[in-house]
Amino acid sequence: MTCTLADTALLDSATRRFTIHGSNLSPASFVQLKDDPSSFRVRYCDSDGTSREGILALQEEGATFSVDGMLVHYTDPDSFKDLGTLAPLPKWYELIIRRDAIGNAVARESAYESTQPWGQQGVEGDLARVELDIVGFGNFYTNTSNFTDAAGLQEWLRKALSKTAATFHVRALRPGSVPISEIPPSCSVDLLMDGAKVEDYALNAGVEYQPLSPALTDLSYLGPTPAYAIYTSQLPYALVVPAKDQVVLAHWDQDGASLGIETEAEATMVPFNREHRCHHERWARWYDMRQPLTEAELHAHTVQVEAQMQAALDKLAEAEK
Repeated sequence: MTCTLADTALLDSATRRFTIHGSNLSPASFVQLKDDPSSFRVRYCDSDGTSREGILALQEEGATFSVDGMLVHYTDPDSFKDLGTLAPLPKWYELIIRRDAIGNAVARESAYESTQPWGQQGVEGDLARVELDIVGFGNFYTNTSNFTDAAGLQEWLRKALSKTAATFHVRALRPGSVPISEIPPSCSVDLLMDGAKVEDYALNAGVEYQPLSPALTDLSYLGPTPAYAIYTSQLPYALVVPAKDQVVLAHWDQDGASLGIETEAEATMVPFNREHRCHHERWARWYDMRQPLTEAELHAHTVQVEAQMQAALDKLAEAEK
């Protein structure tokens, strides 16, 4: 008899009910290994659209997840912090289902694109994309707590913005060189490129680079730092970013002609990201334009929304008494 996570009491009732539109995974999808009762195999679609097989292994204080024999690091979906290879079993379970839903969507989109003229590689595909104004874009998140030095963050930015012609440098600030109170809680820069030249830019809470430069260390510096300076030689400004607990977004659009870096305090981003993620997971079926909603679904959700609105109005009326 094959045993799965569904046959155990390892997951609480809330986690067992956790589902996301686009993924058919459930506790029954995690099959116990015959030679290792503490490990469960799952076949899923990774976030890049490729089919994978992973092993979820129970440990004394949580669980690990490995793919192709390599341990996967658990990244918190709201803070984007790398929390290492050990995490609570429910968190791994939910993360795998999220990846499967994203991967299935990516695989469907890739399959559809491959049948379209604009989805082909080569000159004809390029011309078709230009004619239809179809452009490439990307959004990549991390947390400054994931890096122990400026070189690590600089390499992450290089990879995240590899489709662009911009080059960003990262340097650590010397301890005590800038008061913590003067480091902005958020900052950003957006660039519009013409080849390798900056055609236009928008800066929020940036600082002039030259007055800041004496406070910067070499890229090889491995000591403590309150913040990192992110800058490009194409602009006379820099972003000063806390070295811990700061969410960083690197994004590009228009096939790399426009790009930007945004940072925000983790304490601000986590509740926002959690609410945004929960909303999209809850209403994922409504966001799926591939399959029209049925009359029964429309009616059920309409009743639900109307009940929520009425409850909010009742609460407001009660507060005004």
